[in-house]
Amino acid sequence: MQEAQENFYFDLKSFKEGRGVSDIKNYVDVPSSWHVVLVDVRGSTKAIQSGRYKEVNMVGASAIAAVCNVWDRRYLPYVFGGDGATFLVPQTQLEKIMNVLASVAQMAKEEFALELRVGSLPIADILKEGGDLRIAKQALSPKIDQAIFSGGGLTLAEDLIKARPVMPTPAPQDSANYEGLECRWQPIESRDGEILSVLIRSQSVDVQESFRVYQEIIDEIDLITGGAQSANPARKNNLKVTSNPSKLMAEMKVRESGAGAWKRVKYMFSVVIATLFGKVALAFRLTMLGVNWGRYKEEVIENSDFWKFDDMLRFVLDVSPVQKRALISCLENRFAKNDIFYGMHSSSSALMTCLVFDREGEHIHFMDGDDGGYALAAVGLKGQISHAASLKV
Repeated sequence: MQEAQENFYFDLKSFKEGRGVSDIKNYVDVPSSWHVVLVDVRGSTKAIQSGRYKEVNMVGASAIAAVCNVWDRRYLPYVFGGDGATFLVPQTQLEKIMNVLASVAQMAKEEFALELRVGSLPIADILKEGGDLRIAKQALSPKIDQAIFSGGGLTLAEDLIKARPVMPTPAPQDSANYEGLECRWQPIESRDGEILSVLIRSQSVDVQESFRVYQEIIDEIDLITGGAQSANPARKNNLKVTSNPSKLMAEMKVRESGAGAWKRVKYMFSVVIATLFGKVALAFRLTMLGVNWGRYKEEVIENSDFWKFDDMLRFVLDVSPVQKRALISCLENRFAKNDIFYGMHSSSSALMTCLVFDREGEHIHFMDGDDGGYALAAVGLKGQISHAASLKV
């Protein structure tokens, strides 16, 4: 029974096509014995507005790396939210994962002076509160899946966890392992005009009605952009590796947190050498050290999470001025009809933070607006929700 519970996500059949996100048949209930684990940077909006968006993103991604290194990622449903991450974990893994996240919180404080909130909630408590939590698994590529969540349970869990009095994070018993965490791509400049970070949440509490609205919006975005993949900020001609030490500093701080100056210098030197090698291997499409570098950029594009679903649609889109106006018109019309709430933030480039398990397909790339896209889009989304709630009082 315990093994079956731990294998729950691993055994879940995945779907490929984007339309599958709005097909209720792809979803199953999460076991009630599991837990939602939430991490987020407190005061992230203020930190981002002061120009620290890359550090905020890195801390959020470092939590995912640390958890993936204590429990096989293939068994682990999670979603990256820009300034944090959400996980679903079985009871058997909870203590170990909370301990490693305590270490991540300590690292965030010591290396970046950022406070990482860590909280958990039994899924049984979500069900008691009348919530629902379902999960599906989307195949981005043959080796990488991403978790898709519906039912409102994640949103409810976040509200319940954040409503608690802030408790000090316990001292970690072990150091976290951040193996695989990388941030070696230059900011991805917009090809068409602007990078839009967009959050869209249905106003309906009916699951079928929400899925209908989400599918219609996905179809409308496809029409506006010529297909969501066409609006993926990552393209082969704008993916460029950086060897600038100042751009690699955040990765070094995480990977060598707590290390002395000499060890940090050695790590930075090794990363600069690796990126210089990467530039040559990518440019000449070499096959070296067991890696087909000619194929690597295509895999990065396939494995980027520029759109996803976790009780809301999340997009990071590269759009022209005409497409932006059409998208805003679409969302405003939906908002006026009380179909959705939405938030949007515009930037000139996208930021990509990466988890590289191996370079032959097993790598995933977390996309966000370069100046804090999702976190700042959330400000607009929450504003709409709060205003609507005030009108009902």
